[in-house]
Amino acid sequence: MNDARWWSQPMRPEGDNTGSGIKKQLGKPTQLGEYEVLIREAVQNSWDARLSDLGVKFRVELRTLGENSVEWSRVLKDDNLPEEQAAVLNTLGPETVILVISDRGTTGLGGPIRSDRVNTTDEIANFVQFMRNVGEARDSELGGGTYGYGKGIFYRISKASMILVDSQNNGAGDTQRRLMGAALGEAFNSPDGRRFTGRHWWGVVNDGIPDPLLNEEAQQLATSLGLPGFERNETGTDIIVLAPDLTLEDESETLLSLATRIRSHVYWHLWPKFMTPQRPRGIDFSISVNGTELEIPKISSVPVIRNFARALDNIAKREGIDYELKKYRPNSLGEFAVDYVVSAASHTLNDNIRSILDHAVIHPPYRHVARMRQAELVVDYVPTAPMQTTDVGYVGVFRASAFADEAFAESEPPTHDVWATAGLTGTNLGIVRGAKGFIESETNALVAAKSGARSRLVQGLGKVSSELGSYLAPTALVGNEDSREAGQTARASRSTKTFIDLGQSPLRLVDGRACVEHCVQVMANEDVHIRAVAYVLLANGAREDPNNRPSGAQTPSFRGWYRVDDEELISSEPKISLLDLRTGEIAARFDFLPDTAVKTIVEIVHV
Repeated sequence: MNDARWWSQPMRPEGDNTGSGIKKQLGKPTQLGEYEVLIREAVQNSWDARLSDLGVKFRVELRTLGENSVEWSRVLKDDNLPEEQAAVLNTLGPETVILVISDRGTTGLGGPIRSDRVNTTDEIANFVQFMRNVGEARDSELGGGTYGYGKGIFYRISKASMILVDSQNNGAGDTQRRLMGAALGEAFNSPDGRRFTGRHWWGVVNDGIPDPLLNEEAQQLATSLGLPGFERNETGTDIIVLAPDLTLEDESETLLSLATRIRSHVYWHLWPKFMTPQRPRGIDFSISVNGTELEIPKISSVPVIRNFARALDNIAKREGIDYELKKYRPNSLGEFAVDYVVSAASHTLNDNIRSILDHAVIHPPYRHVARMRQAELVVDYVPTAPMQTTDVGYVGVFRASAFADEAFAESEPPTHDVWATAGLTGTNLGIVRGAKGFIESETNALVAAKSGARSRLVQGLGKVSSELGSYLAPTALVGNEDSREAGQTARASRSTKTFIDLGQSPLRLVDGRACVEHCVQVMANEDVHIRAVAYVLLANGAREDPNNRPSGAQTPSFRGWYRVDDEELISSEPKISLLDLRTGEIAARFDFLPDTAVKTIVEIVHV
């Protein structure tokens, strides 16, 4: 086996990028933490390198070196490295932490292993783009990245500014394993007066240039270090961050709390990559801490995030609103869709979902639009006009079209966390600036339409998800069809046309409060008593047993019978007589329960 070692890059006479300069090229985001940027960048790289539309496996593993620490120290320790790197390598031990970011179902880091070699195949030169080059334009059409500055975040996370990369690719039909290390530090001077860039590589140095270990040598060493490894024809990449700084986002962070935080980052920044029936292309995420897997809840069970997913599903179904400018017609420049959202009652959420919400990047009142390009990776969340009630909010998605994708890509900084118009000119400036006005206009119109009257119907909340939990529903209410069936049963028990059961309505806002409403058309004044009843609907369609209700669970509270035409309160009791009522439509109203499926019926009471 060739002896791998560290190699430090001398400064060329014509100038060079320094290691510290590369780390700074990423920029310092004002709204995102370092691990947020890391996860966004890593998933973006994996998505751009996917083999097909069948999906990608993306894994985050936090663990200590344990018994492998001796081998790590033997392989990587080098007294000739600067203090920043040597200080960490000289103290490697069983408790030293590594962060392993893996993808499968991707191309792996293929192409030439040196930057000066022409790529003569159709394979993307991922290896040199990630391991050697800086600022090279992307070659993934409609991909998430632009100029490759984002890889600096992997080094910034490490206390040693050091990574180890193990990759397997299948370029030109031949599977090849590649293992190489790299570090970014401050420029420095050697004792003999030479200048060095602060860039270091670990690999095989045969002709003055470091190269990766290949195939069997790479496999054997990776196994000795305890790296995940690959199946025979499996392709993908493992990026190992040595000694990640756990305190970058919280000074009291532990391995478990950091992993939990990273899980939240995955949900809030990468929810478009969770697969749905409308969007079957996606990523299978997993996270572990020292071999213990964290639960990854279905996106349909996570409040607010699932509403963003539904909005994107609407765009996938071509049910959104097109963003157009006259100059570019008939080309659409983007699509916009919304979904209404209510806050979940805390007692209905398990600890895993609650932890995801605890690290939310947006907060009530919900009126946020997630902006993204064709790669469907969240750029940012833009707060827009709020509803006139705290019970109901909305979230939306704006996705750039393929036609306009490049204009929005040009507006993004290396962290891809905002669309900024500064520096744009001409066509790109007009498209990006126009999108901001389009979102403002659409959301203002939405709020005006839904909140302008005293009692206003809120569309879109009258459905029940097929994934309704036993006591937790992803949407607020059941639809009219079931309610009308209940009303028909009540009418069938009486031959006269004293009243017509109009059934349960979608959610209504009354005086700024959300309520469940059941309407009845009074046809004649007779001594007939009716009673309004509301109950929680379980996942199996059964009525919840009041004696078997979860501790702390709320029940629908009756608000009153009201005339629909003038909002007059008729009675505060669920049971009323129709004898003294004038003909017309009346409504029984119950308080809205967040994220709970409520069914209402009106029944005849025999006195």
